[in-house]
Amino acid sequence: MPWLVPLCLCLALVAIVTGVFVAAVRNARALRRDLDERFDAAQARLERQANAIADELLARTPERTE
Repeated sequence: MPWLVPLCLCLALVAIVTGVFVAAVRNARALRRDLDERFDAAQARLERQANAIADELLARTPERTE
């Protein structure tokens, strides 16, 4: 019977450590997903800006120099 209290404490400690680990993994996945979304949005914005500049440059008519 005296081993019951230490056993419960050990099981509680294992449960707490497992819970912290699972929460850390979930947070890491959420952070990774958020960073991926932000990177994709920034990449798309830069591509749109580059395409707009290229379209503007290609649409210009050559100016005559005399």
